[in-house]
Amino acid sequence: MISLSKLSGSDSVLILLGAGASAGHAGLSGTANLTKHLRDWNELRVPPSPHVGRSAPPLTILLPTGPSDSRPNLFEFIHKTMAAAYRDPSSINFEHLIHAAETLNSFLPNPTPPDWMDFHRPHLEKFLELSTTFAEWNYEFLFGSAALAACNEVLGVFKAECENLKNPGELALNRALRRLRANNFVRLFSLNYDDIAHRAGIEFLTGFPKDEGPFEPPLRWPWHKDILCQLHGSVRFAHGPIDFHYFTDLERAFRARQHVVQGPSRAMDGHSFPTAPMITGLRKADKALHDPFAEYLALFARELERVPKWLIIGYGFGDEHINALMKRAWAKWRRLAPGDARAVVVDYYGFPRLEEDGAEAAAMTPLGKKIAHSSGRVFDEAYRFLHEAKPRPYVRPKTLTTCGNLALSFDGVDAAMSTLLPAIERFLDVPRNAVGRRARERLLPFV
Repeated sequence: MISLSKLSGSDSVLILLGAGASAGHAGLSGTANLTKHLRDWNELRVPPSPHVGRSAPPLTILLPTGPSDSRPNLFEFIHKTMAAAYRDPSSINFEHLIHAAETLNSFLPNPTPPDWMDFHRPHLEKFLELSTTFAEWNYEFLFGSAALAACNEVLGVFKAECENLKNPGELALNRALRRLRANNFVRLFSLNYDDIAHRAGIEFLTGFPKDEGPFEPPLRWPWHKDILCQLHGSVRFAHGPIDFHYFTDLERAFRARQHVVQGPSRAMDGHSFPTAPMITGLRKADKALHDPFAEYLALFARELERVPKWLIIGYGFGDEHINALMKRAWAKWRRLAPGDARAVVVDYYGFPRLEEDGAEAAAMTPLGKKIAHSSGRVFDEAYRFLHEAKPRPYVRPKTLTTCGNLALSFDGVDAAMSTLLPAIERFLDVPRNAVGRRARERLLPFV
């Protein structure tokens, strides 16, 4: 007989890892470091003088020709060009730079060669004109190759950092995963490229073979297993002869990424982008239409509606396709089984020293903006906490701040996954044999 706790997911915990779970916790590169790395990366330079037609291989045009090559770094040049039009240039990150290269690839070569089909061109092409500088870069697939090379470079950064981690199994995050595993099935979804969670000492089902091989997911993912899905790619992924392959050896994955190149993928509006073993840039929803990402995203959507305990760690709520799935599922829980679903958001806020009267209230202003622009994008409870709570809400360090079925922790990953973990577990606890009446009614059609 299928137990109701499995159907309701109350014997599981859904965990979503964002960049803060690795960058601020394990010391891996964050957005700022990766942006600086691409801007300083001298392996690709601005293209030379005008050329029209096909070139093979296109990346050779971008490689430095020697010590006397004075052409600027390609991604630093792209950054400088974008920064001239930005009100806040500091907001430009490595994903914007890769997206710019992908978009340039869609508009070049120019004019359109006669053998190109109409749907292979962006629909606004004739309404927009590239500046003279960019229009001269008429090399086919040049910027798509540059974007793919940048993706591989980012994965190379994480490969080196993951290999240099000392005793990753004892990181606070991995210790917490093992503790949560003692009483729950762990349904882990990561937006990060590193392999830290793979080293937690938990036998995760990923849809790939344990050691190496292609993606072969089950027809139905079992409820009684721990799963790990890297929604945006991994240092363990690389192109195989036909589709993506998984490697436990990071060096083998790195070498495979250098030698196998897949053709570009295309969106319905005519834009093209490289098929890479990671999802980055500003077209993530389009890029997630290929396995393993499509399978992982579909499973994420299903698990959000099955598992009533959510633990969100280090996620800044900047990915709209992820936010949309979470917001939709949270609204369903509140409508069909109010009170059954719980969520904890682990973030970081540098609390000021609260030594003077009124300092704590003043500290709420920037914290309130942070909440509104992060967890407030998904959870209405965060807005009500900020604007409707009376008296004015205060948030103190080393505490779990609750607002309805949502709890917020602003002490960072280390504190949340150690000192505050018991409080998080108590807040998330949903009685396994006492699923709410409305939840039972919601589940009956599927039993």
